[in-house]
Amino acid sequence: MENKTRAQKFPEEGEFVMGIVSKIFPYGVFVNLTDYNGVEGMVHVSEVSNKWVKNIKDHVKDKQVVIVKVLKVAPGRGHVDLSIKSVKDIHRKKILDAHKRKQRVERILSMSEKKVKKESVEEVMDALEEGYEEAYSALEKILSDGEKALDGIELSDKWKKELVKISNDNIELPVVSIKAILELESDEGNGIETIRTAVKKARAANDDKEVSLELKYKGAPHYSIRLIGPDYKKIEKVLEKISAAAIDEIEGRGGSGQLIRE
Repeated sequence: MENKTRAQKFPEEGEFVMGIVSKIFPYGVFVNLTDYNGVEGMVHVSEVSNKWVKNIKDHVKDKQVVIVKVLKVAPGRGHVDLSIKSVKDIHRKKILDAHKRKQRVERILSMSEKKVKKESVEEVMDALEEGYEEAYSALEKILSDGEKALDGIELSDKWKKELVKISNDNIELPVVSIKAILELESDEGNGIETIRTAVKKARAANDDKEVSLELKYKGAPHYSIRLIGPDYKKIEKVLEKISAAAIDEIEGRGGSGQLIRE
């Protein structure tokens, strides 16, 4: 990959980013934005805290790591207006977690840089982040889809092969689960057989190989459901399919059924 002169990147308005306090004045704080090399923004004193700021140094310290919200960006003038007081705990945790993931990817890539002898770690990170929101997300996709996940990413074949190995050796796909109760009732003489058939229909309805299903008898008329998969969207889709299959079967035979979410 050729070294290209890159235009200075600026954050987007409304984005939450990490920065390091570089200068403190009575009227505001200047912050170097960690993920935007060379970009410095300013937090006006009115955006430092929701409380009255008598002495700004009581609220921020030199070299302090802060999470800020981008209020306004003027790339032509190089101005970025920031806010500290607009950042909630949930935003702070999200950015800090993302930064930890980025640092982990950089450490992993640095161990392969000398062996591959092609693009630098910085260039690989840029390429992955250009194709995916995060470099770590790219490695997760590579783990699930293999080298195909790098189609359209401008990297050497050596790095692509190395990234597949890196993903297999160091990354685990996220796993989430949900629980629910399937209530099945039938008053017919062959009600037990009807319920068994409905349960079989439910198990057969899960055609997603990435989602595992545990469907167990809990005590009449309840069956416990536990679904495990890579994300809630997939799991919810499977839950709808298996519950509909069981309920349609039992209601078609004169019984009743419902899904109870835990």
